[in-house]
Amino acid sequence: MKRHPRIEQYGLIGDMQTSAHVCDDGSMDWLCLPRFDSPAVFAGLLGTQKHGTWRIAPTAAAGRSSSDAVAERQYRGDSLVLESVWRTQTGSVRVLDFMPPRDGAPQVIRIIEGLTGEVEMISTMRPRPGYGSVSPWIHEVGGRMVAEAGADALWLDTCVPQAEKDGVVVSAFAISAGQSVAFVLSWCPSHAPAPEIPDPHAALTETLAFWQDWTQECTYDGPYREAVVRSSIALKAMTYGPSGGIVAAPTTSLPEEVGGGRNWTTALPGCATLPPPWPHCLGPGTGRRHRHGGDGYCAPRPVTRRTCRSCTGLPGSVTCWNGSCHGFPDTRAQARCGSATGRQTSCSSTCMAR
Repeated sequence: MKRHPRIEQYGLIGDMQTSAHVCDDGSMDWLCLPRFDSPAVFAGLLGTQKHGTWRIAPTAAAGRSSSDAVAERQYRGDSLVLESVWRTQTGSVRVLDFMPPRDGAPQVIRIIEGLTGEVEMISTMRPRPGYGSVSPWIHEVGGRMVAEAGADALWLDTCVPQAEKDGVVVSAFAISAGQSVAFVLSWCPSHAPAPEIPDPHAALTETLAFWQDWTQECTYDGPYREAVVRSSIALKAMTYGPSGGIVAAPTTSLPEEVGGGRNWTTALPGCATLPPPWPHCLGPGTGRRHRHGGDGYCAPRPVTRRTCRSCTGLPGSVTCWNGSCHGFPDTRAQARCGSATGRQTSCSSTCMAR
């Protein structure tokens, strides 16, 4: 069993509705499907491999610790496509991990490209829905592997042979320079028809184009522009596209110190609407865009600012953005005041728009 990695060894990928974490040893140890607030199907980040993981790595490195990890890792340009390069005694390969911005079933795509020589590779996927508590029924349907558990089904498509053994889907293959092998994991309700078999290379092109178009909206050209753009991409990845909410963190329950009592658990239930100026666009189809502050980014909708005056028992006023009240001295005060819009409030006077 591998040594438990540190959080900084993980790279983030996502589709603006959920996200996954990929370790520098090739293991995907955190993925909630189909949304940020759904139970994890890979929860090895919090426990061990038996709680769910999906590793793609050279066969020679499969049994090593995470200290013997990829030789190089970076994001491709200004995107959320993660590139990992492995070098072995027989050759080198590159693994591309990404999630296409979805218009259908959520997908995780992993493309392995041969760079030099020939490398023996292995993919071991151990799906464990319900935060590692459920062992799904894994079986083959028309040459496709599917893992079913309750209302959820995970479909794994690839061009290389797959086999199930003890709850793990295993694929062993060799890849030479100039060749590529793709794995696509798709989620859908278990009662629904199987998702379509995607074109992973077309999805890669579309995903890179999406991020290129979005980052080109940024007109900031000051100090540390690269860091500003990369930070904006990370925030974009943590945004739940359909609502514009942003998760507090894309992980959950990570201890501040191993063996300590402080666990950060705000990620799964915690979506909060950002007050303007909005640092990101939610993409096409979300409404008229409004620029703020000359930063090149835009809000997806007009934002109503209301001030809730003279809340019961509170001095001064409380500012509310789109129904989310800010400025309360504590949560008890917030409970007394309630929301400024959309629900009945205990404010002693009307919340006035300004």
